[in-house]
Amino acid sequence: MIAARAAVARRRPGYAYAAPGANGGSRLTKEEQWALWAGIILFSLVAARLGDFFPMATRLKPVMLSLVLYGLYVATNHRRMGANRVTRDTLFKLIVLYYLWILASTPFAIWVGGAFRGVKIGAMGVSLAFAVALVPARPAQLKILQRAIAVVTAVSAALAVNAGTMEAGRVTTPGLLDPNDLASLLAAAVPFAMVAGTSDKSKKMRLAAWGLALVMCIVLLQTGSRGGILALAIAVLVVVSRMNFRRTIAAVVMSAALGPAVWTVTPPELQERFSTLLELEDDYNMTASYGRIATWKRGIIHFSEAPLTGVGWGNFGTAEGRMMQSLNIQGQWLTAHNILVQAFVELGIPGGTIFLAMMWVAFGKAIRLWRDKQPEYLASLCAFLTGAMFLSHAYSYTLFAILGLLIAASHSLRAGPGRLARQRPRRRVPAPHGRAGPRMPAPVAAHPVRSSFDPA
Repeated sequence: MIAARAAVARRRPGYAYAAPGANGGSRLTKEEQWALWAGIILFSLVAARLGDFFPMATRLKPVMLSLVLYGLYVATNHRRMGANRVTRDTLFKLIVLYYLWILASTPFAIWVGGAFRGVKIGAMGVSLAFAVALVPARPAQLKILQRAIAVVTAVSAALAVNAGTMEAGRVTTPGLLDPNDLASLLAAAVPFAMVAGTSDKSKKMRLAAWGLALVMCIVLLQTGSRGGILALAIAVLVVVSRMNFRRTIAAVVMSAALGPAVWTVTPPELQERFSTLLELEDDYNMTASYGRIATWKRGIIHFSEAPLTGVGWGNFGTAEGRMMQSLNIQGQWLTAHNILVQAFVELGIPGGTIFLAMMWVAFGKAIRLWRDKQPEYLASLCAFLTGAMFLSHAYSYTLFAILGLLIAASHSLRAGPGRLARQRPRRRVPAPHGRAGPRMPAPVAAHPVRSSFDPA
């Protein structure tokens, strides 16, 4: 009894920790092991887009093939995999509702054919979130998933540099990820490498984790994304904010050592581009008609034209082009370049409200994990949203992956703070017909009670 109480006391007060596995045992079932590998594989193919670097493999449609096989396996083993744990989660319900509103608003889009692409992309995003969320909510498995995300993202970054695909002097991928998308993915994955580099017991693993962080930071600068730089800075600050003194010193020392090394390998033209962060008065985003400020202002006009249903999934550019044609102005058909503007303009008030509700619940989960000394989840979410303030990422696969990861991690903390403290001991209930009721364990006294045998 004393050992059991001591074990409970060592746990964080106010939290009820989840059981080791769905079957209540200490080992993973075969279905849970497959759930872990499926989450890693789908993140590699859908979010990190590893298949885009191998043209021969793309002919086999690895993303669609893996999603179909995964769906069939979940359909036949959903109970053993603990799928109810995910489907009952509030955040996942909001993700599904977000997708359903995309479907409902599609017929009212300006360009219905373009909006139908959201049916496929949204389904893939929901599937990715479900697969990542279904990973067993156990510290060992979550650690494996974090390490895998860092490794896969670093490999994707290295392959992007090796492929030599450039866009205006900035590193990009041969597939769907442009320089800003790649930078957003890298900034969201760096916190997992940082935490591994400061907390892993093995010195070799810590050095390997810092190596992954170095690769991701170098490639992030090669993308030339200024929003990515801000996102990386926010991620580092959030991770360091919850570390103890020793780990904070280690993180600061490693960051100070890696910073100059990363900057020296950055091309001079990109260094000049980053230096404009301190001189935004003359930046095109502030002054030009095709800059972000002017685009966001026009977004208000687009929103006022269809506030209920929106202009349709991916139709912000179409609304821009239609406005340009009506005014006889020759210009670019620009995207929203802001995640909130995109959500409200393309999906209307209902879609934007659902998106805000998703972020509210996601931040609640991330803050709870941050309080439990797991800052990497909040750091990843903050890094992504920082970059998304300047990008059109309302349907990004990286966003769905982060939301799924938050669902999986939050299920290791089933009860909120103070919930256990508010539970009162049950009293003895008298049974009918004069029979004695069941005996309940007596509550433990807050202070030791002195007996008559104790010396005065």
